[in-house]
Amino acid sequence: MRKPGRGVPAGAAAIASIRRTLAYLSGHVGEPLILRDLAEMAAMSRSHFSHTFHAVAGMPLSDYVRDLRLKEANYLLLDSGLSITAVAVEAGFYDLPHFDKNFPQRFDMSPNEFRRRYGLRRNGRR
Repeated sequence: MRKPGRGVPAGAAAIASIRRTLAYLSGHVGEPLILRDLAEMAAMSRSHFSHTFHAVAGMPLSDYVRDLRLKEANYLLLDSGLSITAVAVEAGFYDLPHFDKNFPQRFDMSPNEFRRRYGLRRNGRR
């Protein structure tokens, strides 16, 4: 997280609300996350929440959630025997094609290749 910059509409209360939201997101990464609900939790309008979230987190909400989900998928690929489809669902992606598109953008390889390269080694079988 970065501190709000010049001209950012984020006072101490708004920053505290976004920090609570970040903690909530970390604990609910695999669940559907709706902007309206998150904004209500922070007691802000959707627009104000989006702008404040971006200012405090340093990136848009959608990017932050995608990154959390990709980190969760990474963990699941390395430490679980779940199928790729189950990993995608468990990490919060709404379908396998969406997961298959986003994973290589972050890790420069498909989920299957990632698991082949790193999954077995981490479990001590290589």
